[in-house]
Amino acid sequence: GVSTMENVNTAKIDGFELSVSAQWQKWILSSKLSLIDPRNEETGNQLARRSRRLFNLELDRVLDKWSYGASIVAASSQYNDSNEMDLIPGYGIFNIRAAYQFNTRWNLRAKIDNLFDKEYALTRDFYGRDYKQPGRFFFTSLHYTYQ
Repeated sequence: GVSTMENVNTAKIDGFELSVSAQWQKWILSSKLSLIDPRNEETGNQLARRSRRLFNLELDRVLDKWSYGASIVAASSQYNDSNEMDLIPGYGIFNIRAAYQFNTRWNLRAKIDNLFDKEYALTRDFYGRDYKQPGRFFFTSLHYTYQ
């Protein structure tokens, strides 16, 4: 389907979001679920490029100077167009991370997003080709906190 950018005069997003987190010893578990209904109030159609269901689950562990964790990020399908003709499938990805705290000012972080190299798109171009999101992505960073 062909998709173009367009303004929406009146939009309404109803729904709710539930967040839960728990800590047990050195483990931290958190999750967030969003169930929404994004609508163009003039047409009644679902807003383009808005998923109706979003889910995030994170598990982290802290051990002295080290911390590590993993997360699952998932979203339901969404329409690429305002006419609800061009459906983009939902997706789920798995991420991992680790960090080392050298001292109170310096820490090193590393993460791999989309560990299993899942192919997915959040939008399509004018010709119907997917704008694919990055595959497996490795990132490191060194952080300094000024006190």
